[in-house]
Amino acid sequence: MAIDETRSFVEGDEILALFGREEVSSGERGAAPLNTSLVVDDVLDAKGASLTRTKVGDVFVAEAARDDDVVFGGEPSGAWIQILQRQMLARNP
Repeated sequence: MAIDETRSFVEGDEILALFGREEVSSGERGAAPLNTSLVVDDVLDAKGASLTRTKVGDVFVAEAARDDDVVFGGEPSGAWIQILQRQMLARNP
């Protein structure tokens, strides 16, 4: 979890949205469980990306992250998945 510059608590959904905003490009997807706030959807929509909803549990998020167009996954509780292997392969075929 985190606090901002005003020492206010930053919710896990907001952190996940910030993480997603940095990871996605138009046409890509993120993955998060059903109990994730719509703030993540809104942030991804603004970038032309989308969010796939999974059952609650990082195992289900990780399973959804296997899809080629999913570039990150996470849960508001703090589990985050960044797809590095595909990014590295794309740079060095």
